[in-house]
Amino acid sequence: MDILLQDLRYAFRSLRRSPGFASVVIAVMALGIGVNTMIFCMVYGVMLRPWPLPEFDRVVTFTVDNKAKEDKDNSVSWLDFQDLRPQLKSFEAIGGFWNTGGQVTIGDEPERMSAACITGGLLPALGVKPQLGRNFYESETVYGQGFEVVMISDRVWRKRFKASPDVLGRTVKMNGRTRAIVGVMPPNFNWPEVSDYFIPCWIKPEDTVARTDHNVMVVARLKPGVSRQQANAEVATAYARVVKANPKELVGYTAKVEGFADHWRRNVRQMMLVMSVAVGIVLLIACANVANLMIARAATRKREISVRLALGASRGRVVRALLTESLILSLVGGALGVALAILGNKAWIGMIPLELPFWMKFQVDLPVMVFTLVVAVLSAVLFGLIPAFQASDTRLAEAIREGSAQAGQGRARHRARSTLVVAEVALSLTLLVASGLMIRSLIAKMDSEKLLRSEGIVTAHFLLPVASWKSDTTRREFCDRVLPLARALPGVRSAALTSVLPLNNGDDTRRVVSETGAHTDRERGLRTNFTEISPEYFATLGIAVRKGRDFTWNDGPDAPAVVIVNQSLARALWPKQDPLGQRIDFLHDERKIGWRTVVGVVADVPQNLEDEDRTNNAVFVPHRQEPDQNATFVLRSDGDPTAVVSLLRKMMKGEAPDVPLTEVRSFHEHVKFAVWTARLFGSLMAVFAVLALIIAAVGLYGVMAYSVAQRTQEIGIRMALGADGRDVVRLVVGQAMQLTLIGSGIGLAAAFALTRGLASQMFGISTTDPPTYVVVALILVLSAGLAAWVPAYRATRVDPMRALRCD
Repeated sequence: MDILLQDLRYAFRSLRRSPGFASVVIAVMALGIGVNTMIFCMVYGVMLRPWPLPEFDRVVTFTVDNKAKEDKDNSVSWLDFQDLRPQLKSFEAIGGFWNTGGQVTIGDEPERMSAACITGGLLPALGVKPQLGRNFYESETVYGQGFEVVMISDRVWRKRFKASPDVLGRTVKMNGRTRAIVGVMPPNFNWPEVSDYFIPCWIKPEDTVARTDHNVMVVARLKPGVSRQQANAEVATAYARVVKANPKELVGYTAKVEGFADHWRRNVRQMMLVMSVAVGIVLLIACANVANLMIARAATRKREISVRLALGASRGRVVRALLTESLILSLVGGALGVALAILGNKAWIGMIPLELPFWMKFQVDLPVMVFTLVVAVLSAVLFGLIPAFQASDTRLAEAIREGSAQAGQGRARHRARSTLVVAEVALSLTLLVASGLMIRSLIAKMDSEKLLRSEGIVTAHFLLPVASWKSDTTRREFCDRVLPLARALPGVRSAALTSVLPLNNGDDTRRVVSETGAHTDRERGLRTNFTEISPEYFATLGIAVRKGRDFTWNDGPDAPAVVIVNQSLARALWPKQDPLGQRIDFLHDERKIGWRTVVGVVADVPQNLEDEDRTNNAVFVPHRQEPDQNATFVLRSDGDPTAVVSLLRKMMKGEAPDVPLTEVRSFHEHVKFAVWTARLFGSLMAVFAVLALIIAAVGLYGVMAYSVAQRTQEIGIRMALGADGRDVVRLVVGQAMQLTLIGSGIGLAAAFALTRGLASQMFGISTTDPPTYVVVALILVLSAGLAAWVPAYRATRVDPMRALRCD
């Protein structure tokens, strides 16, 4: 302990004598450790933080795959769920759910709601009990038996019912149905993410025929002592029996068990890894930079260290003292990094336009602090060990003679510092390329808006509850009535309806087969985006009709079934044929319309900008033939869009007071919302890349400045012999460019190999996009040139006579 206190006192005295050096090191480490702490908050909150439910490691889900159909990680169908439950003995409880939505009315004004359909077994599987009232009965999951009941979240209970203890039995109107409240969920429970209302699962008898309608997410709790491997074997065997009993629909399908949290987090795992690698690179660059500074400082302390060695201090003692300095600097930098991480968290969380799931928390708590402490200690060892060993190797004779041995050691230090600069450049370039690719992909997504005419476009979504609009006829009549009214509003040039907007962050996909050409096999339909639209939809959005015609008002329920396809789907289905007049059918079509005739081909406009498994194929059906309960107005206005929205709300309130307009946005706002994840991660990557570039440039500047200081005599001699300032600049900048080019070569190779992992995140470009690599390399070279020019210019101001007198 006495030795440790001596080392600490020595370190603090030494650092007080070099406040500038200490400040720079602390600042660099604060940046490096701060971004790592910030991203660990993100990774821990999304991937590692335990869900706030009892023994959640025992909670699993079932998924089904069909390798032959390239169909994987699906939920199960309602019928499969019903058939599996009685066979399984490895679980305490088995439940299921799916998300739903719509509108709820408590009082007079309807509002949008987020809800989940759940079975009675879900809450026991999660280890949750209502704080008031009861769970659903299994009998209430039969069609027609659970229409009258609902459970609400603690948030709704407190906000809308003032936490009244007599809330049970009171009613709310949900999607046209009046339901009685039978339970209140415990605090901070909004399963699966943000739901406030819970209704019993049920399926219409006519909808239970499709076992490939994978709509039920299973949640099961393992019995104590039962492993996932045992449960997986039992589920696989039981599902095999279900497949054997239903070979026509389920041939080739298999089932497996996996942890629920692992399954739910799968889609973000890759991006969390990318973010972690990115900030790890920033930290490595920071450590390399600080190691350079430590080597330079050690050169100025050679006499001091040599005296300590000559007086009997062991090399280990000196190394420990120097590492103590490194540890102090790193810990102070880590403390400042925590403050930066807290500010950074507020910034990036503010970029999320959605409510966070109830189980997702981003905060600097004990696990994050432990992570920061570990990173700070490891960083101190990483940037302090090599300089400490180099410094402790100094011999007393070198400090006295200043002879050839010192020159040799100076060359060794120069090689070490040059190597670190090359590493900084290589790491910076790798990160810059990855950031550049993500930014280019984001720009490509935003530029998709140019594929249509979005100026003056306003969109507004509404839902027609099935309880009030029970049939296609009633939904069609309502839309046929309100669409002309919307078109007649002052300032509206054209109007249309659609079930799904293009350039979205989600989609509605179906599988289609063609009567002739490719993809005629009904067992392997081609996946395509599916959209119901009204006439004038393409004209309103400025999407070109390449062949054939648009839909008309005559394409109604009594007319022949027709579709319009985009160019991608036309090429996929009929690569060598004219698509007009061809016929397609949808697999598992609920309406059972049968073959539909292609009457038009439109230009490609992406439907989905975000999903990794997105498809460019698209098919459009007339809204009048297949009216969905979900619809979105698409209005093109000449004047103020806000005035149009106000008039549209007033019109809808007059026609359907219980149908609120939601997601009211300009089309540009719609696209920005669709790509919010790409904007968030692209912005973070850009920040990390800029930090890496600045730190690397500072490191290069430090090496060049140190080199110029060491070569003062040489520069003086050159200038005394007639060399001018440009020669000196070329000498210094040339040395810097040599290091930069070596590092760039290594960095380009590393970027080419590592960025392949970003392929699924790219949109409109590849991970080998040449412009990105060229531009990034030029930015790095120019930055390095500027960093080297400053000490080079200072070298030209050296007085030759004073330089010749320098030691």
